[in-house]
Amino acid sequence: MENSGISIQHSEVRYNLLIMIAAIFSKGKSERASEVQPCRQLSLFITDGARGSIEALRQRYDPASAARIAAHVTLLYDIAPADLPGIAEALTVIGQEVAPFRLQLGPAALWEAPEHGIYLAVADVDGGFFALRQRLIADRAEAERIKPHVTLLHGRSAASQGARAWQALRHSQMRLATRIDHIALIEEAAEGWQILVTVPLQGASDPA
Repeated sequence: MENSGISIQHSEVRYNLLIMIAAIFSKGKSERASEVQPCRQLSLFITDGARGSIEALRQRYDPASAARIAAHVTLLYDIAPADLPGIAEALTVIGQEVAPFRLQLGPAALWEAPEHGIYLAVADVDGGFFALRQRLIADRAEAERIKPHVTLLHGRSAASQGARAWQALRHSQMRLATRIDHIALIEEAAEGWQILVTVPLQGASDPA
């Protein structure tokens, strides 16, 4: 009975992805006419106990960005509409085969200087993050060409808040553990980022 339940959930994820793609391509006709292409990406949202501490910092130093999107680690940036069918097919398999995995968050770090932004470093302790990247990106070098992070202070807000925030965070030894159990396909809109579809990670955990 348990396997039947997983199979049903897998079918629902696939159906939701197909509906979402159809809607995007339908909307894409008007987007092409106006030459406006919304940004779409795959994100790993922080949903467990680590979220509260991170969101408190984001609300303090960058409330505008915090209001537009919750704390997350970006898995894949700038997805073109033409790439969506292949990504959707990969996600249906990933959801069935890949187990939830752990990430270690912290300490705080800079993008070169405080005015460029502040983030929490991310350690891929189980290898799950880069394993997902390799499933989604054929070029292994490209899949590994990313520094996973959780943004605390976005670059567009850092010019006014960066120095003050970094003065408070530079000596912080914040270390947070989080468990990633789903992938979200999201799209940027005027009012903030919207979740188009969520893919739960339902693979079996490694016996350890």
